[in-house]
Amino acid sequence: MVLVLKKLPGSKFLQQARLRSLLEKNREATLSETEIAELDLYEQLAQLMILLKARFDSLK
Repeated sequence: MVLVLKKLPGSKFLQQARLRSLLEKNREATLSETEIAELDLYEQLAQLMILLKARFDSLK
């Protein structure tokens, strides 16, 4: 399944609210398959950011 994160209108606050919603639904075990894929993508992006930060810090 290919999932593309659409740019939410407004600001990063809407994106944060969406992530909080997904995390809450995950705790309640009520995520749909699409929401599971969306949350997985957020996790992959977070891991990528950690790796990029570590790489950047090693270049200083």
